[in-house]
Amino acid sequence: GMTYYLGSHTEYEATLLDTFIFNNTAIAVRYRHHAKGIHPQNQQQIEYTSTIMDLLEIEKGKIVMIRKYHE
Repeated sequence: GMTYYLGSHTEYEATLLDTFIFNNTAIAVRYRHHAKGIHPQNQQQIEYTSTIMDLLEIEKGKIVMIRKYHE
């Protein structure tokens, strides 16, 4: 169901801001992204920019949890 909305984006750009490594238990990636497109239901133009930090928690060498934090 999400491809209906994801397919409406005509532009996407992401910029890496920071990376953090916490021993061998977690990695955090902070980035800013900008997207633009046409909403598929009402045909209105959409555009947004946000800063996000993804935290990847690691156990036994595998990612076990991904947490997203928005500013």
